[in-house]
This record gives sequence, structure tokens and C-alpha cells, in this order.
Amino acid sequence: MTDSKPDDKDHTSIELLEKAIQDNSPEFLQELEAISEIGNENLDIELVDIDLIMEQQKANSLKARANRLLSHLNQLAIKIFYFVKASLITFAKETAPHYLRKLLALLKSGGQSLGHQLAQIKTFSKAQKAVLVLIIGGVVGLGFTVFKIATSGLIKEDEQLFVHSMEELSGQKFIYDTSDVEDFYNSSRVSQNIMSLRRIVVNIQRSKNSGKNPMAAIELYIRGNSSDVMVEMTDREAELLDRIQGQIRSFSYDEMDTVEGKRRMLDKIIRDLNEDLTKGKITQIYFKNFVLKK
Repeated sequence: MTDSKPDDKDHTSIELLEKAIQDNSPEFLQELEAISEIGNENLDIELVDIDLIMEQQKANSLKARANRLLSHLNQLAIKIFYFVKASLITFAKETAPHYLRKLLALLKSGGQSLGHQLAQIKTFSKAQKAVLVLIIGGVVGLGFTVFKIATSGLIKEDEQLFVHSMEELSGQKFIYDTSDVEDFYNSSRVSQNIMSLRRIVVNIQRSKNSGKNPMAAIELYIRGNSSDVMVEMTDREAELLDRIQGQIRSFSYDEMDTVEGKRRMLDKIIRDLNEDLTKGKITQIYFKNFVLKK
């Protein structure tokens, strides 16, 4: 008994299969052979190296790029370290001693010059020494003043030499409507310093609508801002009445016949009296009686 190999069995089976197809359907066998020839002509197998592809992907990964960057930075840091180290060694061995020698020489020269100057100062008279002290003090004071001006100013901005308004010192500010504010002098809670003057009868200026000799008869109430001014008005009543009469004479009949003219006349009388009074001010004048004659 002889053993046959698996390849021989497979080959025999294929031949038997081909023979069966040849006997039963030769056309089908011809079609299979044509398809096989076409496949062999177009078959182009490219061998792919999977290991090489994996290595390339691994090399291009984020972790690999980060490792390369860290390696580059590490090399750069090492180079910088050795450069700084070499520079410090050079400075310590060559540059520093050179500048130190120059500084010591300069200090020595300055000390000798200062000693020479001090020796000369000792030979000065008392007057010369006093002048020198004043000059040094002036230079120091000037330098200090310039330093103060350059840094914080000679006078600080928050320091106020004068108070221009209590608003600057107040912790809070309020704004009121003038129509809601009560006049201090006209308030009923303040004593009313009012006096009545004697009747004034004077000639006034002629105008278009007046006759040849227009006259005015006026009685006035006067209010002051203190009792002292009322006392002064009483003591000087004759003098002040003469001033009031002079102001009334300067107005014409047509002016005094209007409300605006009366108001101007009273304002002028108040200004004139306040220029002459010494113990207070007149705040308001009222008409008690007012009579005009053409």
C-alpha cells in the first residue's frame, strides 16, 4: 500500500473535475479558461510592508512629535547653560577684576583730591568758611526742592491752602430747587425787622403824559437784615429820607406810572441806602401808599 501526498490528491481531483466538465459541458470549461487568462493578464500584485507603514504612522504621531520637540528643547537648554557658564567664568576671571581695579583707582584718586581740597579749606578764613557752608546748604536745599517737585510736587494736590467753599469740605452735596427753598429774611420764623418811614412828597420829572408840575406822595416800609440796621435807620432817618427823595426825583411821571418803573425805583433806593449804611443791609422796601399827580 503506497501513501499519496495531499498535493497529488488535490491535483488528481482537479483533473477529474476538469474531465467531468469537459465531458458534460465543454463550453463552460472554455469560458472558465478565458476568464482565468484575463485575470492573469490584469493581475498586478503589489506587496505591502505592514511593518514599514506602522513605523511611519508611529513616527508621525503626536506623541512622537512631542518627544522630538522636547529633545530639541533639551539640547537648546544645554547649549544655553554652557554658554552662560562660559560667560560667567570669563566675567569672573577677566572683566570683573578689570573694572574693580578701575574703581579702586578712581576712589583712590577721588580720595586724594578730596584730601587736597580739605587741606585747602583748612587754610580759609572764618568768613570764607561761612560762605562755603551757605553755598553747600543752598545747593542741598535746591536739590531737595527739585527732587520734591519732580516726584510728588512741592505742595500736594490734596492739600488746600484756602477753602473757597464749604462744599469742598462737605461729605455729601444736595441740590435743591430754588422754588422749594424758603428765603431766610422773608421767613416767618425770623424776626421781621421792619420800620415805616414818614410820608415823602416830592416833585418828579415831567414826561409826555404828565402836566407841568408832576408830583408823587409815597409812604414806604423798609425791612433790614438785623435790628442794628433798623436802629441806624431810625437815628439817621432825616439824612436817609433826603437820599430817598433824591432818587425819586430822578424818575419821570411816565416811568413811575408803570409797574416796571416802580420796581426800578425801589431797587435803586435799596442800592443807594446799602452803600451808605454801616451796621447792616436793607433787604426789601414795600409801598404803604403811592399817589401820583400829573
